[in-house]
Amino acid sequence: MPDTAHYQAFLSYSHADRKLAQWLHRALETYRLPKKLIGQITPQGPVPARLARIFKDREELSASGSLGAAIDSALVASDALIVVCSRTAAKSRWVNEEIRNYKRLHGEARVFAVIADGEPFASNMPGREAEECFPPALRFVVASDGLVTDQAAEPIAADLREDGDGKRRGKLKLIAGLTGVALDDLVRREAQRRAQRLTAVAVGASFLAVVMTVLSVMAFRARNDALKQRQQAEGLIEFMLVDLRKKLEPVGRLDVLDVVGEKALAHYETQHEQDLDANSLGHRSRALHLIGEIRQLRGNLGEALTAFQRAADTTAALLAKAPNDEQRIFDHAQSVFWVGTVARDRGQKQDAEKAFTQYRELAQRLVALNGSKPDWQIEVAYAAQNLGVMAIEDARPTDALKYLDETREIWGRHVAAQPELAFDLAHTYGWIAVAHEHLGDFEKAIAAQVAKQNQFRSVPNAGANKQVMRGLQNAEYELARLSLARGELALAEQHAAVAVIEAGKLANADATNLLLLTEFSAARIRLAEIELALGKRAAAQEHLQEARADITRLIARDTTKTAWTITHQGQALALQARMGGTSSQDNSALMAEMRAYMANAKLVLDRTGKLRAEQVFYASAAEFELARLLRANGLAAEASKHWREVANRLAPYESESNYALLTLLARTRLALAERDGADAIFNRIEKSSYRHPNVAELVKEMNRGKGPASSTTQTRSTP
Repeated sequence: MPDTAHYQAFLSYSHADRKLAQWLHRALETYRLPKKLIGQITPQGPVPARLARIFKDREELSASGSLGAAIDSALVASDALIVVCSRTAAKSRWVNEEIRNYKRLHGEARVFAVIADGEPFASNMPGREAEECFPPALRFVVASDGLVTDQAAEPIAADLREDGDGKRRGKLKLIAGLTGVALDDLVRREAQRRAQRLTAVAVGASFLAVVMTVLSVMAFRARNDALKQRQQAEGLIEFMLVDLRKKLEPVGRLDVLDVVGEKALAHYETQHEQDLDANSLGHRSRALHLIGEIRQLRGNLGEALTAFQRAADTTAALLAKAPNDEQRIFDHAQSVFWVGTVARDRGQKQDAEKAFTQYRELAQRLVALNGSKPDWQIEVAYAAQNLGVMAIEDARPTDALKYLDETREIWGRHVAAQPELAFDLAHTYGWIAVAHEHLGDFEKAIAAQVAKQNQFRSVPNAGANKQVMRGLQNAEYELARLSLARGELALAEQHAAVAVIEAGKLANADATNLLLLTEFSAARIRLAEIELALGKRAAAQEHLQEARADITRLIARDTTKTAWTITHQGQALALQARMGGTSSQDNSALMAEMRAYMANAKLVLDRTGKLRAEQVFYASAAEFELARLLRANGLAAEASKHWREVANRLAPYESESNYALLTLLARTRLALAERDGADAIFNRIEKSSYRHPNVAELVKEMNRGKGPASSTTQTRSTP
C-alpha cells in the first residue's frame, strides 16, 4: 500500500455480512453531497463532494493473529472507522482486532457503528446474550496501549434494521456523522431529489402513454422473438450445468465451475420469478445446486445452505403442482440431498438423517413410476449409500452393510453399460471398508480398500481425472490407517507418504478447494502419528506443525464444520500432547489450547445431541492426553475429572467392536485405577487383530512393574 494512501473511512465487517457491506460501501462512495454544503467547514473538516475513498477489501488474514501490513496501513490512513455490527460480527476475532487497533491509533471519537442485526449491549441482558451485535472493543474503551478496558463506551450508531432507522435514513445518519453535516440538511436534500424525480416521472408518463400505443403493436412480435431467445439461452445454460460440468469436474477447475454457476444464476436473477415457467425454474434450481456445491467446497457452509435451501423451496413448489412428474421429483430429490449434506457437515445428525430418508423416498417414487429407467435405479443406490454412511456414523455397522450392499448390487448391474459408474462403485467400496473396520474385521476392510483402488483405476481416462486422483489418494490414506491399526508400521508409513504427496499435489493445484486442504492436513497428521511410533520425532513434529497451521486456517473460515473443529483439531492436539513441548511454557500454552478445544467440543455436543463415533474418539483422545499433561504438571484432581468425562463418553461404545475406542477406554479406566474394567476390555482386544501402537501403550500401562508385555500385543514393524 503506497505511503500516500488516504481513506475517509475504513469499513470493518465479518464475512457473513459481506453483501450488506458491499451495499453500504457502494452507497457511501456514490452519494453526492448537496452542492450548497460542499466546502463548508465542519468539525470534520471541509465538506467533500463525495465520500470517494472507503477502504473495504481485506486481504486474507493470517492464522498467527496479525492483521497484516495492508490492514494496519489502511487503519492508520483512515479518518474514521465504520463497523457493520451483527451477531456474527460480535464474535469475529478480526472485526474486534480492527476496532481495537483503530481506537489505539485514533481514539474513540471517530468510530461509527452500523447495526445490521442483533441487539446492542445484549450481553448485559440475562437470557439474551446470544443477540449481542457489538464486538467487545466497541462496547468498551480501548486504552492507548491497545488493551480493552472494563470502562463502557458509548458508540455512535446508525440502525439499518427496519424497526430502527431503516436503510435510507441509517445511510444518511452515517454520512452526517462522517462529514459533520446536519442530518436534517441531508434529509431535506433527499426529499428535494425525490420530488424532482417524481416530476420527471410525471412528464415521462405522458410521453410513455403515447409510446405505449406504438409498443403494444410491436410487443406481440417481440414476444415471440424473446421466447425463442430465452429458449436458446436456457439451452446454453443447461449445457453449462450438465455437459460442460462433466468435462470440468475431472480436471479440478473449481474456479470455472463457480463462474458457470454464477453466470447461469445471473440470467435468472434478471427475470421475475412469476415470469419463469416450470422448466426455467428447474434450470435455476440446478444452477443453485452448483453454486451451493462450490460454496461447500470452499468451506462456506452458511452460503451453501442458503443456495440449497432456495433451490429446495423452488423444487418443492414445482413438485406440489405436478406430484407425479418424474423430472420434478428428481429435481427436488437433489435439493433435499444437498440440504442433508450440509446438515451432516455441521454435525446436525437428525436433520441430515431426515433429509436423506426423504431423498430415499423420492428415489423410490421414481422407480415406482418408471422402474425400467436406469437413472432412477441409480438414485436409489445413492440414497441407500447416504443412509449407510449415516448408519456407520451412528455406530450401526451391520445396518450400514445392508444399505451399502444394496448400493453395490445396483452399481454392479449398471457399470458395464455406464463405465463412469466405476467412480461411484469405488466410493461404495470405501464405505464398506469402514463398516468392516467398525466390526473389527481389518482383513475385509483392507480388501475393500484395494477393491476401491481397482475401481478408481477402471474409470475412463482415470489418469487425467482429478476426482479419481483424489479417490486414489484417499485409498492410500485409508490403507495407511488400517496398516497402522494392525501394527504394520513400515507398510503404514509407505502408504501415508504416498497419501501426503498426492494430497499435496491436489491441494496446491486448487487453493480455493478447502476439502482438498482438509485431506492434505489429515494425511500429514496420519504420517506424523506413524513417524512418532517409529521414533522419527523430528519428521513427525515437522509434518504436524504444517498440518496444524492449515487446520487453524480452516477453522477460521467456518467454525460450524465439525470435521475441522472436532476431528482434525482433536487429532492434532492429541498427537502434539504426546510429543510434549520443549519447555514448561510450551506445555502450559498447549494445556490452555486443549482446554479451549474441550470447551468447544462440549458445546458442539450440546448443540448436535450426539457426535459421530469418529468425533467421539478424537475428542476423547485429546481429553485423555490433556489429563496426562495435567497430571504430569501436578494437577491430579483436574486430570481425574477429565479422565472421568472420557470414560463416561466412551462407555456407550463398550459393547461394540470399535477397537480404537475400546483401547482408549481401557487406558482411561487404568488411569482411574479401575483395573477390572480395563482387563475385561483388554481381553477382547487381545483376541482381535487390532495392534495399533496404542495397544502397546496399554500393555505397558497394564504391566508396569510386572515384567515385559505379552508377545501377542507387540507392534509389528513389517507386514
